[in-house]
Amino acid sequence: MPDRNELDRRDPVRASDRDRNKVAAELRTHCVEGRITLEELEERLDGVIAARTIRELAELVYDLPASAAPAGQPEPGLKVRVGPPGRLPFTRRVTVPAPPEKTRALLLDKLGRG
Repeated sequence: MPDRNELDRRDPVRASDRDRNKVAAELRTHCVEGRITLEELEERLDGVIAARTIRELAELVYDLPASAAPAGQPEPGLKVRVGPPGRLPFTRRVTVPAPPEKTRALLLDKLGRG
């Protein structure tokens, strides 16, 4: 995607799918970093899909810092979390107790042995 400063000097140029994907990734990064809310992200992503020109894409990120690069490969040693922000991943097993009849039979068997 062209530099944001160049956009004011250029004629309207059609946006490619690659340009839209880059802007969408940048918006997701800003959402993860807390600069925009999930609602704002959804609104801006709708705008990304509807954008026809580079200028329209630039208007969707004009108020966000340009330094946030879309997330690529994580740095070694960093934990990567997948899922929406604010949600904890499923991390423990749920143990379902055995039916009372089976539990009673196992207990009586153990008591009978010794």
